Amino acid sequence: MLTTSIQDSVTQLDKIDNLQDFSDFLLTLKDHLGFDHFTYAIFNSPNVKVRDPLVACSYQNEWLDYYFSEDCINCDPIVRAAQKSHTPYIWESLKKNKTEQAFMQRAQDFGISKRGMTIPIRRANNELALVSVCANANRRQWNDLMNYSVPVVRFIADYCHDAFMEKFTEAAGGNAEIKLTARERECLLWTARGKSNWEIANILNIAERTVTFHIGNACTKLGVNGRFQATVKAIAHHIIYP
Repeated sequence: MLTTSIQDSVTQLDKIDNLQDFSDFLLTLKDHLGFDHFTYAIFNSPNVKVRDPLVACSYQNEWLDYYFSEDCINCDPIVRAAQKSHTPYIWESLKKNKTEQAFMQRAQDFGISKRGMTIPIRRANNELALVSVCANANRRQWNDLMNYSVPVVRFIADYCHDAFMEKFTEAAGGNAEIKLTARERECLLWTARGKSNWEIANILNIAERTVTFHIGNACTKLGVNGRFQATVKAIAHHIIYP
């Protein structure tokens, strides 16, 4: 599913204990992945009060000043899409009204490419965050970048969000230990290795519906909505070691 170097790089977050280093580390990932900009923001977290919703962002201060002074969040199609989507989306594919089109054009005036991708991150109780990346690339370069980067950025997004929520929120350290059964851990381990439920059933010599049952239970215990997020969180919490 991921190269060992990427996974090892992201797990370095476990050693970081201050927010500035955390933010700086995230911004170095954009260079490693070949993007010009990286943003990690939290828009809704009812269970914990975050200190700053814009946790890591490589955009120039001039753009950020304009964005917030003009209240651009209300005409930002990227944010609007994050509120509805559960899967990654490409900016160019979003349907935009005239106001949103004008906003995207204004962003380009500040040097922000129209070629970008956002990973919405959802957790229990309507928790919402997002990771966005973009690159000033031609069509062929962008397609090549997407072919490699979608699963990698998706892993990074979920892992970084869980690391942030565990370390740097007011509820940090207050979470109860997550306890999965041996079978639940097995199913997530094989999921992390890229196996489908049907393949896992054959490996473990159990019914496919039983695999689905165990992964569903693991998702509930981990407070996530899907098998991919469950896998990432299990890795982040050192429950499995793929």
